Amino acid sequence: MQPRLHGHGYTSLPRHLTPLPEAVMPQFYFDIDAGPASTRDMDGLDLACVNAASDAAVDALPHIASDVFRSGTREDVSVKVRDASGRYRFQATLSISATPLDV
Repeated sequence: MQPRLHGHGYTSLPRHLTPLPEAVMPQFYFDIDAGPASTRDMDGLDLACVNAASDAAVDALPHIASDVFRSGTREDVSVKVRDASGRYRFQATLSISATPLDV
């Protein structure tokens, strides 16, 4: 089964970030702030290190933003990565704006 960043249709990690099933790895959680679509990750992913978790957060941002973006608005989407102790270790934010232009 492929890893999934909860509820946002981003169902796979790049191959170099996919965890090996036999390895014991730390667990990271991905909390998403996307306005009304904000969620707190309760499942987490087993990844090799915080760098792999931060890469996964950055890779997921465009996919999450496309789910919540509405034309003619400005949206900020953030993913905060926390470790198993609950400490936040990384945050990535993507800002998108769209404005119709009269030609």
